[in-house]
Amino acid sequence: MCLFITTILPEDADLETVRAILSEFGYAYTPPIDCPAVETRIEENEIAFRPTLGMCDCGAELGAQARLMRQSESEAQIVRKIERLRRKGWTQAKIERWLEQKGWALEKNERALREREKRNAPGAEQWAVLFRTILGSGRVGYVGLLLHWCGHCRARGAPPERELLGFDDLTAESLMRLEEEVVYIFEPQSAIAEGP
Repeated sequence: MCLFITTILPEDADLETVRAILSEFGYAYTPPIDCPAVETRIEENEIAFRPTLGMCDCGAELGAQARLMRQSESEAQIVRKIERLRRKGWTQAKIERWLEQKGWALEKNERALREREKRNAPGAEQWAVLFRTILGSGRVGYVGLLLHWCGHCRARGAPPERELLGFDDLTAESLMRLEEEVVYIFEPQSAIAEGP
């Protein structure tokens, strides 16, 4: 399975301007992956493309923090684990030692999260500037982003989730926290203030 970044624009977007901006930033306008799960997320009046040239976008900064945070155990998972350990006959002292070690691991994971955020911030900032430049050109009504894992794709039955955000939300921090399988639509602030 590989991660793919798909950019979505309204069909009336000025593609010549978009291509020029992409080229200026070292990106490209390439066809989206052939995947029914991606196709179902693109509306009829939209166009989609991949802004990268690689085989896939694994390792990209977009969504990196969200992926790392999902990898760490939640409090509920730890409680369930403690219950399983008690059923296995672990003593309270042994569980407490395990929790101490686990606490160290959680601290280590939090440090790794902060370090990865620092390491990914410059790349994510470049993405943010790219999308702000496209949106700020006045040649597109919005910029949409979809992070999608694709391997053996099949169309999913659930309707695609869409989240409406503004120009000011195009920051390195917010791009690193994007979730997969959600279409994020970034609009100029004036469009959000006006409403539908």
